[in-house]
Amino acid sequence: MNNESNLSAEFTRVPVIDVHKGNLSAHMPALLKAIEESSFVAIDCELSGLGDRKKLNASSIDERYLNTCLVAKTRSIIALGLSTYTLQNIKDAKTNGSHANGDTASENGNHEDSEPKSWNYKVQTYNIMVLCGEDYIVEPGSLKFLVEHGFDFRKQYSLGIQYLRGNDREENEDQPLRRIFSHLVKARKALVLHNGLIDLVFLYHNLYAALPDKLGTFISDITEMFPLGVYDTKYIADYVSRTQASFLEFVFRKEQRINREKYMKNRPHVKVRFQSCEGEDVDWRHCGSAKEIQDGVEVCFSYAHHGHCPVGSGCDKSHDIDHIIKHRNIEKERKGRKRKRPNESLNETAENGSVD
Repeated sequence: MNNESNLSAEFTRVPVIDVHKGNLSAHMPALLKAIEESSFVAIDCELSGLGDRKKLNASSIDERYLNTCLVAKTRSIIALGLSTYTLQNIKDAKTNGSHANGDTASENGNHEDSEPKSWNYKVQTYNIMVLCGEDYIVEPGSLKFLVEHGFDFRKQYSLGIQYLRGNDREENEDQPLRRIFSHLVKARKALVLHNGLIDLVFLYHNLYAALPDKLGTFISDITEMFPLGVYDTKYIADYVSRTQASFLEFVFRKEQRINREKYMKNRPHVKVRFQSCEGEDVDWRHCGSAKEIQDGVEVCFSYAHHGHCPVGSGCDKSHDIDHIIKHRNIEKERKGRKRKRPNESLNETAENGSVD
């Protein structure tokens, strides 16, 4: 039976393999193999809290690092999302002389010098339920946010895979989470994160070793651990793409829509094929909407800009990402028209050949 989805640039659901201490042994071989064969790996940590947000955004990077270290030593990782991406069509091109699925072509039929119209990735995603075996701080705000987004704390405390923070010690010998992270480091893959410094500090202290006192030492270690680079999608959204908002849900949905539009226009785009689509541990997560967006519904300002709202599910304004994206696009177009108006007036004056 084929356990893969069809290659596509359009998708509204993603299969996620839920991993916990009850089924870890069954999924560990495939997980390690997926890491080893991947082109790059993306990780997202769910945390028990972040402390004082202002301290995490200190202007001094050294001060920001020390504050983040303090948070990582007193809070914990409660779930670990891990996705592997394996580029397929470039590999096929090297062996077959052409790109997979006929996605590379040129007008004269010469495949060698043409760029692929799509980058085709095999994707495998795991949601690993974890539980720190030491005391840690749990913040009410974080709990509220996670519960509203469907996190099951009962499942975490009953089935979470236990780990201990800091340096290796005798109790760490049988810790599968450290084995997974060590395998990732040994595989020397590129790593993709969102708001990466926080996750890197937590991953280092919780699954690798005690954090060094100096930022320079930490950077040297990370550079050696991930020689192909660490890529932060929040940094890319803020300073490269300059999207209207940079929280993860907004960035993903916006880029998902842009990729679909590029596919429809036959421009270079990304296609994905999901691995492990069937089985009792596979949970299909919704990540797109085909529903109509009603006009006149007010967008929540806080959620639209930051991805969270103090009122939570009790807010009477829209938290729908598609609605927010549409609203932000309308705002962008309106600002664009305002900037054009003075130039349009000057052009009209020039055409009339007179100045009042």
